Amino acid sequence: ARSLNVTVNGKDLGAFTDIGGGGASPIRDGIEGTWVERDFTFDASLLKQGENTIILTVPAGSVANGMCYDVIRLEVQ
Repeated sequence: ARSLNVTVNGKDLGAFTDIGGGGASPIRDGIEGTWVERDFTFDASLLKQGENTIILTVPAGSVANGMCYDVIRLEVQ
């Protein structure tokens, strides 16, 4: 299963495995991509005033195991 590791300001949130999607977009076959939207929830106290860093890491593997993304949206709920 595909996964994505998320780190916020140095705090590892672990691996998110409910990624879904698929297709061949990571190998530049854009007509084969699958659009999905996923929520990754974390405690807002990890954010600080000023500059913050969010790191998305795809585990090592073939290029076809990667993923493409257009936008990261932060929302407070």
